[in-house]
Amino acid sequence: RWIGVDLPDELKEIQSYLKKCLTTKLKQIQEKGYIRTTSISKKELLGLQALFRSELAQGQDFEIMRLISVSTEAIKVMHAIELIETQGVKPLHAYLCDIQKQAATTTTKAIINLTKDTDFRSAWILAEKAYNNGYSHPKLTKLCEIVNDKITQGSPETRIIIFNQYRDAAQIICEELEKIEGVSPRLFVGQQKKKTSGMSQKEQLKMLEDFRKTEFNVIIM
Repeated sequence: RWIGVDLPDELKEIQSYLKKCLTTKLKQIQEKGYIRTTSISKKELLGLQALFRSELAQGQDFEIMRLISVSTEAIKVMHAIELIETQGVKPLHAYLCDIQKQAATTTTKAIINLTKDTDFRSAWILAEKAYNNGYSHPKLTKLCEIVNDKITQGSPETRIIIFNQYRDAAQIICEELEKIEGVSPRLFVGQQKKKTSGMSQKEQLKMLEDFRKTEFNVIIM
């Protein structure tokens, strides 16, 4: 069953600035007649980008190039909104920091223009403040409560699997669960690829076998 949690006002303010930023970007695309509403999904926006690129392939058009740049900005803001709504301050802060670093060295207009956007900069400042103040997503607190209850009230063989979309957030979950007495979490990550960190297939199988034997009781995937 689903358990709902509410964002604290500090995170809602960040969310609000990001949504205003997104609306501004999408209105620029709407004004050119490519969308009827600013309420579109990331999938639809990616489809628009593909359309813009196909039109650009037919001949250089500076307006289409601008729309590609604007849509790229919008996609990045959508991702930031997803992070603040589902993952919390720390992953969002890391993402915004990365964008700021890119802006200092890149010539990509989408990155440069995004970091100059007033609403985006306001969200960044508030995210920095929230990060420094140690804010976390309320669902992390609720998750820790649930895991603690299940482990303390369950049998010694109780095991819990936690599914998570982002590795950074999964690491945060693991760190927080380690603070709970009786909870022994492990982070299960994908197989290592070129230039990326990960686990070997052997390490993955060993971890799953250890979990099956209850050598630890929480696995985060």
